[in-house]
Amino acid sequence: MFLYFISIIVFYQYLLDDDEEVRTNACFGLGVLCQVAGQHLVNQYETILNRLSHVLSKETNRRMIDNICSCICRMILISPKHIPLGQVNYISFVFFSIWNISVQLGSTGDFSTFTTSRRFC
Repeated sequence: MFLYFISIIVFYQYLLDDDEEVRTNACFGLGVLCQVAGQHLVNQYETILNRLSHVLSKETNRRMIDNICSCICRMILISPKHIPLGQVNYISFVFFSIWNISVQLGSTGDFSTFTTSRRFC
């Protein structure tokens, strides 16, 4: 269990790295850590969500935004009662919707190819 807490501290540091690849890997790793640790890290969920929220407020990298949403989804799968679902579901929906629309429209902006995607955790 001590290893979980050491790992989480390392991931926190790398979430703010200047390198996009490092940030996205740290976020992915944080999500996997939450999943693997199960109930051992639920008391850290509030801190994790605050860190992710801080990162999300200034992040523009689509892959990082996707990893933030997937990290939150993994946390929800482990312990939904420790997540403020009203706030998190809204944020996840908005970012997944924006990401899906931009991916589906591509660079052409052709609305005839747009289909509603239902990606929920």
